[in-house]
Amino acid sequence: QYVKDRADKIKEKYDDFYLVRNEKLVKLYSFNDGRGIEPDFLLFAIKGDSKKESVICQLFIEPKGEHIEQSDKWKQEFLEEIKKNVKVMNLYESAKYKIVGLPFYNKGNERKFRKAFEEGLFEDDKSPVELG
Repeated sequence: QYVKDRADKIKEKYDDFYLVRNEKLVKLYSFNDGRGIEPDFLLFAIKGDSKKESVICQLFIEPKGEHIEQSDKWKQEFLEEIKKNVKVMNLYESAKYKIVGLPFYNKGNERKFRKAFEEGLFEDDKSPVELG
């Protein structure tokens, strides 16, 4: 619902976007100890044409009830580390990738989540990872 409420704003900046329910499709591994996390949602926002230059923004979204937030604190820390630690190999010609892990989404953390969501999608990143 959160993404649906912002669909018009996302469409103003991006040519297309997809919110995917991650059902064992993508698993990420902690930089520190290799533990795996399967974020509940993946948001892909695409600007531009793949034949020319495009920007692909990938956000990893994990709703988490406040009652289990503390026991999964390592997942929260990992998601926040993604952007500063990610290294991408030459995977796709003439594309730029912006990869963002978001804080857990829950009512108590909504303000922090909203800020990170807005920054991840709408603030221009002067250094997305360039491939090609």
